[in-house]
Parts: sequence; structure tokens; C-alpha cells
Amino acid sequence: MNNLDAERRILGALLRDPSLVSTATAVLEPVDFAAEAHGYVYEAIRVASAHGQPATLVTVEEALRARNRLDAIGGPVVIARLLADCSTTIGFCSHVAIVARYAHRRRAIQALTDAASAGYDSTLGTADWLERTERTVLAALRGRGGGAGPECVTTVAARVMASLEERMGGLGSVIAPSGFGDLDRKLEGGMRENELVFLGARPGQGKTSLAVQIAEHVALECERRRKGCVLVFSLEMLAESLVERMLAVHRLPLGRIRRGDYGPPELTAMREWVASLPAGRLLLDARSASLTRIASECRRATDPALIVVDYLQLMRAERGGSREQEVSGMARGLKDLAKELRCAVLCLAQLNRQVEQRTDK
Repeated sequence: MNNLDAERRILGALLRDPSLVSTATAVLEPVDFAAEAHGYVYEAIRVASAHGQPATLVTVEEALRARNRLDAIGGPVVIARLLADCSTTIGFCSHVAIVARYAHRRRAIQALTDAASAGYDSTLGTADWLERTERTVLAALRGRGGGAGPECVTTVAARVMASLEERMGGLGSVIAPSGFGDLDRKLEGGMRENELVFLGARPGQGKTSLAVQIAEHVALECERRRKGCVLVFSLEMLAESLVERMLAVHRLPLGRIRRGDYGPPELTAMREWVASLPAGRLLLDARSASLTRIASECRRATDPALIVVDYLQLMRAERGGSREQEVSGMARGLKDLAKELRCAVLCLAQLNRQVEQRTDK
């Protein structure tokens, strides 16, 4: 299941016009090429570009020779033939899309095959098997390798350099600025992908109100960028209560909202605020949840930028053990989820009221 002609045309176009490298690296990885030799050449082109060199016959040949792969692809004549066979770069994006589509299909087939094989493993619990199957299949469908094995450092470095070029002059890898200047400065600009951030406080100190403000701010950023969404899992209160707290920040004190202590002008102002909410960018889930269900919902979301869990101690444990072990396992699972989805996770945590009795606080 491949299109080797499209792969050859992509490589020839990259050798003919090195400015196309960034377009290709945004979509394709070396493993996306069905022919191993084509993947080697593509990786050499990316490495040359990451080193600030144009992808020419000489630089690509040297990159392959340095990795002892020149003979594996058939020698320098193969690189020269790729360039000679490509007389134009017209249709380059279409060829990239074709190769990506076939790679996507191969990953999905492999993930489903692995899942079927794992289903016969009697030592693997049903819940674990279902969770692993969902994670690997959805990762394949979204184009994330998620467990394809160790990667060559030069491949990772090429990806990093492409990302650095995109970030230049911006906020770096910040994907979830909180909207609070002092907090963002402490976080060096805001929350980043792959990060798990804990927000801890005693009961009644406003953890949820702060969290929904951060969630709303990130959702508005997602709307501005036309990319990403925010998921809020409230294990303590209803979704309506979360929205009331958001209203309390922008329009009226929470007590007045709950008492109905407002008139037509305030009601109109609240309607205007509701109309300004970023549709589809902020998702609320107030059902009782385990780590598995939270992860499942997040994997189904479109490119999550931030996941908020309110709060850690209310998450439903799925395995036995002491409460300390359960909480530690859930925190570790949230960190793994942040890495898997390349998003930020903000987890609220309840601190013991006994801290108030400490003399050294």
C-alpha cells in the first residue's frame, strides 16, 4: 500500500527546490516513506536543512555517508537520478498528501493488527487492553507514531529546528498562557505542551474559579489562532456551576447571581458575554470520571491545547492499593496524557485544612 512514484517526486522536488523542505517536514516523517531508501534520503535532506545547508547532491550524499547509508540506497547515482527525473515542482503538495495518506493507512492497519494480537494475551486485563487499543489506534489515525520505537537524534533535531523557525519572535512552545501576567512570568510565559501543572489550595480558596478563568483565556487564544480546544473535567460540580463562576468573574458577584439579585441591564450584559464565548473551543464535562475515561475523551477531541481536571483526589481509582499509590498513579497518568497529546494539563489538588494549624507556614 504505497505510491513510490509520488515518493520519488517529493525527493526530487526537495533536491531541486530546498525551500520546500519546511512544507514537507510539517507533514511527513522519514518513516512515512514506504521505501526504506526513500526514507533515508528524506532524513538526509532534513538533516542538511537543520544544519543550515541547502539540500544539494553533495550535502545529501555526505549526510548519508556519515550514517553509513549511502550504499544502502544504491549509491550517489540514485540521488542524481531522483533530481534528474524531477523536471518541475508542480504538484508537490499533492504528492506530499498522497504519501501522507498511504502512511496514515499503513499505521492504522498496523495498530489494528497489533491490537487484535494483544487481545489474545490472557495476562493483559480487559480494561488495560481496551485502553491500550484506543490509545494506539487513535494515535495512528491522528498521525502520531506514539511508540514507534527510538528515534535517531538527528531526526528529532531536524524536527526541533523546524519548530524553532516557526516559533521565532513568538512565545516559544507556550500553548496555554494563563492570562495572568505574574503567573505567566513564573511559568516563563505560560504552560507548555507535555507539561503537567498542579494548582493546589485549601478548600474554598477559589481554585475552580481561577482554573475556569485560565481555561476561558486559553480557549479564546485557540479561537484567535483557529486551532485547538480546552477540555475541563469537573468532578466536583455541575457544568452550570462552572459557567456561573465564569460569569461572576466578568459580570456580577457569584452571590448575586445565585440569589437572582440583578435586573434587565445585568441580564443583557450576561447574554452578551455568553454570545462572546468561543464556540467549540471550550468543552465542559461534569461526569464522574476515571483517568481512562478522561484520556478517552481527550483523545477524541480535536487538537487539545489544555486539559483541566478539577480535582485530583476526586478522580475514580481503577486499581487497588493505598490512596497514596492511587493518587500517585493518577498523577503519573495525567503526565503521560500530556506527553501523548502534546498539550498542557492543569490539575487542581485539594490541600489539607490542617495546614492552617502549622506554626511554620
